[in-house]
Amino acid sequence: MFTDGFLQQDMDDMVLEIERRCVALQLDYSDEVQVQLFVQDMFQNIDLHKHNAASGDVRARNRVEIYGLSMLMHDANQVRFGLNYLSKIDELSKLEGAWTILAKAMWRELESRGIEKENKGQS
Repeated sequence: MFTDGFLQQDMDDMVLEIERRCVALQLDYSDEVQVQLFVQDMFQNIDLHKHNAASGDVRARNRVEIYGLSMLMHDANQVRFGLNYLSKIDELSKLEGAWTILAKAMWRELESRGIEKENKGQS
């Protein structure tokens, strides 16, 4: 069985990789506007970015991998902190820097698209 320390090391590695990919894209993850535009682009064009990444486009690959790593961080945080961990995202932002900024932007984008409201209605 995996220990909490093992999971934390994997999470730390994923956060570092997200930060590296942001640097490669010149995405300033401390700039909320840049991050929000990045997230909007990913939600609108994920299939195109996946196609371009598979065709050898390094920028598209970095974009897709940031998105994928963010999803993995979401799953890992649910395992580690529980399903409602997003209610404590500000506390996590001290530990997980770039990822939490991306997570907040994704959450806002989902809410703006009405997806969060739809999911709550189905619960």
